[in-house]
Formats: sequence, C-alpha cells, structure tokens
Amino acid sequence: MILLARHGETDWNAAGRWMGQTDIPLNDRGREQARELAALVGEPPEVWVSDLARARDTAEAVAPAPRVDARLAESYRGTWEGLTIDQIQEADPAGWEAWKRGEPDFRFAGGESIAEHRARVLEVLGEMPEGALAVCHGGTIRCAFMDHRYPHELAVPNGVLLEWPRP
Repeated sequence: MILLARHGETDWNAAGRWMGQTDIPLNDRGREQARELAALVGEPPEVWVSDLARARDTAEAVAPAPRVDARLAESYRGTWEGLTIDQIQEADPAGWEAWKRGEPDFRFAGGESIAEHRARVLEVLGEMPEGALAVCHGGTIRCAFMDHRYPHELAVPNGVLLEWPRP
C-alpha cells in the first residue's frame, strides 16, 4: 500500500482555475492543510513528491527533505492551464466533451494525454516502497486509481489522503 496525498489549496484552486503544470504556490488555507496532513500521517518511511511548488511545500510539512520526482507532477494541460471550466467549455467544447468521456488517448490541447500521464504515475508508484507517501495532484491521484477510464467521479479535494493498494 502507498499513501497518496493531494497538495494543499492554491489561489487558483479557490478560483476554479485549472493549473496543470503551472507552478502556483499554496495559499494560507493550503499551508494549513499541509500542517493537517503532517499531523494525520505521522512519519511515513519515505515521502516522495512532485516537482511543483504546491506539492513540495505540502510534503515539506511532513518531511524536511522529501524525494522530488517530476513523474508525480500533474498532467500538462496545455492551453487549458489557467482557465476555469466555463472558459474551457467556451474555448474548446469538443475537447471538453472528449475529456469528460475519459478515454486514455485523450490529449489536452497542446499538452499530454491521459495515457502518458498514467504511464509515468504508475512507473513511479511501482518504485516506491511499501507504506511510502506520495504528495502530488488530483489528476495524478485519479490516474493511479483509473482502470480503463479516467475516474472523474473520484473526489480528490485539496489535502486529501488516500490509500493506494498495489495492483
């Protein structure tokens, strides 16, 4: 079993903007969520973290020197980064509908595919020791739990902690 935690809140999360790999820092609520996560998990054997600041800052509340791995980063969402859902639906209605269908070959406009994201996520999770904590992102966590389709219905709020059973 691996523990998966989503980073704390950012101002873009609060505003409903899609971040992808845009490097947005935690806000005050996000820093509070990071402290809450640290109290919840105690001392895992290892902490691995995405290279994005919001995840690193969350992980550093748990462990002073987490192992940084870019494979845990959020999907690269190309032209959708920084937009709200309404803006995405207006600018790219066909892309939005394709994303909602959740097919692994879906590719964000100017970004990466869900399949590419999932491949790198499963690769790094396979290298992590039992009981380790990965501090990452909502899309990264969804990729870990998907079977053949992207599980949009999986709620992954900021600061959440989930157990991922090894396949």
